[in-house]
Amino acid sequence: MTLQIGPVLSSWSDVIYFGGPLNLNQHQPDGLAFDVTRFNTASSQQLANNIRTFDTQFNNLRRDPTKNLDVSMLKRFSFGEKKYLEARFESFNTTNRVTFGPPQLSPTNSAFGLIGAQANTPRRIQTGLRLVW
Repeated sequence: MTLQIGPVLSSWSDVIYFGGPLNLNQHQPDGLAFDVTRFNTASSQQLANNIRTFDTQFNNLRRDPTKNLDVSMLKRFSFGEKKYLEARFESFNTTNRVTFGPPQLSPTNSAFGLIGAQANTPRRIQTGLRLVW
């Protein structure tokens, strides 16, 4: 089992931020992950040559946490002193939980604030046989 806090959203460009809480909600895949009205999104008004005042990352603004369960089962069938057949079953992301990727953080992008990717893989199952003699 893997339980990890999500990484900090750190690809903020130098943006014009009007202030107030962003209220990040990662589980809005069809909606906005945070309040984009608190930013100036007009491309003609973006900052070019200035002293940066907006932080590059915030501790409370993080990507979705990782909660992943992997399962493995193994059975050995002996037929002789040193010979055996090993059957193996493995499942990765067994619960099939989605970990959403980070939202788009460029205010001039039309997808600003939207989550457009999955950060993990869907459930995968594999089986195998191993013959040792």
